[in-house]
Amino acid sequence: MTAARDLRHLEAALDLMARTDPLERLQCLKALCVTYGLWTIPEPPTLYSPVIYEIQLFGVAAMASDIEALPRNWMRAARNVLDGLDEGQAA
Repeated sequence: MTAARDLRHLEAALDLMARTDPLERLQCLKALCVTYGLWTIPEPPTLYSPVIYEIQLFGVAAMASDIEALPRNWMRAARNVLDGLDEGQAA
């Protein structure tokens, strides 16, 4: 996959997450990660409970100690990546 294509996918995923009801974002993120990224959260929930949950989607990783914070953390990381690229192009 080319870098430009990855960026388009990243922008589209971020847009989809932004338009998704906040209560549904975790399920949306899970579906995207299972299909296009890395979802490391144990299913079904077991006695094992990770200290840190980690996912990756289109090259952007996010971590959280609370699984419910993953969508917010991933969206923040994705925005930071895109903002950093915008700043690099402006320089």
